[in-house]
Amino acid sequence: MQTVGSGCLCGLKDTRIPMLAAAFGYWVIGFPTGYTLAFHFCLGGRGL
Repeated sequence: MQTVGSGCLCGLKDTRIPMLAAAFGYWVIGFPTGYTLAFHFCLGGRGL
């Protein structure tokens, strides 16, 4: 769904908001959560 939505917005020449939303989701939410689960809760690959 993210790819389709991003493709639709790219066709409309509106790529700034999807880029910021993806960067926020991956780097601000996803990366710290995966790191915490993998290394602090000893889940290893399952935490990622």
